[in-house]
Amino acid sequence: MSENSAKMHLFALIIPPGLEDLALSEIRDKNIADFSIRDRSPGVIECEANTKTMLQMTLALKIPTRILLRLDNFKVRDFPKLFKKISKIKWSQWYVSTPEIIKVSANKSRLIHSDKIEKTIREGMEKYFKGNPPKQKWVEKVANCPMATLHAYLSEDIMQISLDLSGKELYTRGRTHVGKAPIRENLAAAFLKFSDFEKASHILDPMAGSGTLIFEAIHYRDPIINKKQAWESFKIFENVNKDELAETAPIQAKRFNANELDKNTYMALQENLSTKTTVTFSNEDAFTFKYPESIDLVIANPPWGERVKIKGGKKDFYLKILDKFKGRRICLILPRDNELPKEVLDKAKVLNLKSGGFPIIYACWDL
Repeated sequence: MSENSAKMHLFALIIPPGLEDLALSEIRDKNIADFSIRDRSPGVIECEANTKTMLQMTLALKIPTRILLRLDNFKVRDFPKLFKKISKIKWSQWYVSTPEIIKVSANKSRLIHSDKIEKTIREGMEKYFKGNPPKQKWVEKVANCPMATLHAYLSEDIMQISLDLSGKELYTRGRTHVGKAPIRENLAAAFLKFSDFEKASHILDPMAGSGTLIFEAIHYRDPIINKKQAWESFKIFENVNKDELAETAPIQAKRFNANELDKNTYMALQENLSTKTTVTFSNEDAFTFKYPESIDLVIANPPWGERVKIKGGKKDFYLKILDKFKGRRICLILPRDNELPKEVLDKAKVLNLKSGGFPIIYACWDL
C-alpha cells in the first residue's frame, strides 16, 4: 500500500432506509476498523477513514447500495461562479475525461434548473481537461474500468460534489441468471444478517428462485475482488494494491438446500450455484417435498401474488409455509399487506422497509 493509504477521506455509505444498523453491524462483522461516523440520516451514513479502510469497504460490504466519496463542497449562487469553481477542481486525479453520467439534484437554492446545472458542470470539466489532458498510457490502462458517476447535490446554495467509488451499484454482483421476481442482492445480504444466519449450520430455501438468498449467504464474507471498480481508474489511487485490500474471513462451514418448482427458474438457480458443492438442488413442490431433518434455518422469498400468482389467498399460503417448517427458524420476505393475523406477526422479529418503492417486511419466527 502506498503512502497515500494514510490520507483521510470523507465518504458516505448509501443504504436502503431502515437498514442502517444492519450495515454498521456488517462493518463490525468484517473487522473493518479505523473509521469514524461523522453524520447519520435515513439512508446515509457519513464516515471518515483513510484510503485503505474506505476502499476495503467497497470490496467487503454487501448491504450498502453505493459508496460516495465526498470530493468538494462550496457556496454557489450563479452559473458563472459554478463554471469557475468546477473548472478549477483537479479532475485528472479522478477522471480521464468528463464522466458519462452526472446526476444533479437541487432544492432551496438560487440555482434550481438541474439540466442547466449539469450543462455548466460539463462545460467546466471540459475546460479543465482541455488544459490538462491525461496521458494516453493511463487512459489505455483504465479503459476497462467503469467510470464513476458524478453526483452534484445543491441545497441552500451549497454545492456538494461526490463520486461513486464503485461506478455501478454495489448490489450488482455479476450474476446473469435471474428468476421471475428477484430481490436485490444487498437486500438479501441485509435479510441474512437480520436472520443471524451465521449461527445456522444447514439452511434451506424452499422457493429459491434464481438463488439470491443462498448465493449471498455463501459469499457474505467474500470480498468482491473480480469486479472492476471505478476507483481503480482514479490516478490518485494508482499505487493501491487491490489484492492487499481483499482480506477474507470465510463463514463457518454450512450446508444448503435450494428448491425451486418452476423449470426455467430452476435452470437459472443451477447456473448461479452450480460450482457450490455445499448446495443440494431439488425441483419439487415445496409443500410436499421431504427435507432433511438437520435443517435449522428456512429462508424464502415466497410469491406475493403479483408477478407470481398464489393459489388461494396470501394468508393461507403464508400460514401453510409456517406450518410446513414448524420447529425451525423461518424467515420470509413478504408484502406489507400479507394478510397474516396479528397474533402470528406478533410472534415474529420484523424488519420494515421498501423494495423498489413497494412496502415489504422481513419476518423471522422461532415456532
